[in-house]
Amino acid sequence: MLITDILIYMDFKSYFSIICALIGVFFLLSSLVLKKFVVLDKFHRGTLVSLPFLIGTALIIYLIYAISELLLPHVLKALPFVIISLVGSVTFTITSYLVYHAVKYKDKVKIMIVAGLCIFIVALVPINELFYYNRVFTILINLTHVLSLYVFMKFLIDAKHQTNVSETKKYL
Repeated sequence: MLITDILIYMDFKSYFSIICALIGVFFLLSSLVLKKFVVLDKFHRGTLVSLPFLIGTALIIYLIYAISELLLPHVLKALPFVIISLVGSVTFTITSYLVYHAVKYKDKVKIMIVAGLCIFIVALVPINELFYYNRVFTILINLTHVLSLYVFMKFLIDAKHQTNVSETKKYL
């Protein structure tokens, strides 16, 4: 991510393909790190049709649509790399959601905070660099980037198995 940040601030347009590829690889590697936290046997398929999940999915799809419609004319040559970045981002978001719904870890809300911050960063960086550059946006992007990395590492370090009273066996 340090290389990505350096390339963003050197020349975003020239290094756009490399930036997208690195972001996609970062999100895919982060998803692989979270793979050990995913517990599919605790995941209820009914949560996929819940109102919060459907609203969140619709908002993410709309965000992808709106930003891609805005960026498509400018990044047509780098479209395969944009798709790599998009696939990595969506994979990380889905993996984070699966970890959040696995009722196994304490402080699991941290991973959803990280997913939200990452979506925010990926959405705001191209707008800031290609259309409306503002120093406040740059500071906000940097702060949320550092915060998301900190919270992600904090989750990985502090993730403790949470035992529910209903899951423990009582022998008396």
